[in-house]
Amino acid sequence: MTVLVLLSAAAVVVAAVEPASTPAPVADGDTSNVLLGKSVVSSLLIATGFSEACVAEALDTCAPASVQRPTPPTPLVQEARELLQEVRQVVSHYDNRPRHCKDLLDGGDSGKGLRHVYPFPGQPQRRAAVYCDQSTDGGGWTVFQRRTNLTVREEFNRSFVEYQLGFGHLEGEFWLGLDLLHELTSAALQELRIDMADWDDVRRYAKYGFFYVGPPSTDYRLSVASWGGPWWHVACGTSNLNGFQHEGTHAGNTGINWDAWRGSSYSLRQTAMMTRPAF
Repeated sequence: MTVLVLLSAAAVVVAAVEPASTPAPVADGDTSNVLLGKSVVSSLLIATGFSEACVAEALDTCAPASVQRPTPPTPLVQEARELLQEVRQVVSHYDNRPRHCKDLLDGGDSGKGLRHVYPFPGQPQRRAAVYCDQSTDGGGWTVFQRRTNLTVREEFNRSFVEYQLGFGHLEGEFWLGLDLLHELTSAALQELRIDMADWDDVRRYAKYGFFYVGPPSTDYRLSVASWGGPWWHVACGTSNLNGFQHEGTHAGNTGINWDAWRGSSYSLRQTAMMTRPAF
């Protein structure tokens, strides 16, 4: 019975809006038939008991783009858009922060000395102090080890934990620390440069590509007690730039030595180890 009543009401409404004759073809951009269709649908829905306001809102929402009128955003939507824009600007700012000395050089900082960088992924506000060399071999180097002939020398015969965390003074003698060195070398493929000078001020350097330091672990405990200064040697001492600061020739292999240049019984005056992205 209910179905028959609804169909009867629909027939009456359709008859009321049925055009007397076949309509002419619709010109481009003509929305009269769309509006007529909306009128038929709205009349049918209202006749079956739907709220007139609800029907009007629903039809406006579903109307074709050609007949829709833009609705201004609510204050809440507008506020959300502005907040999202601010978040994008903050993220962009942090993404552009220098991760290492090469980023600083590319940004126009050609100075030399103490700088701050942001090498920690996922921690955009955490910074680290490093020493940058922007003049040697094109610049962009982050120095992580340095020995000099200062009056007050730094003790390099330290524990593994101290080598992990770093020690010394960035404007003097220092070891940057394996934890930080891992973060710095994880940013991109690296190259390593080692600068050395003897006590006659003769200078040499060595350069290596694709340098990387993995997460610190007990694998780094490769020093031999008789030589002192943790280093990457196990059963030989062809080099030991963290050795004791003898002045020149000495007995034994305990000095700051580079065997291929001055031999294992000569302690160098200066060394610097530094890294930068290879590409």
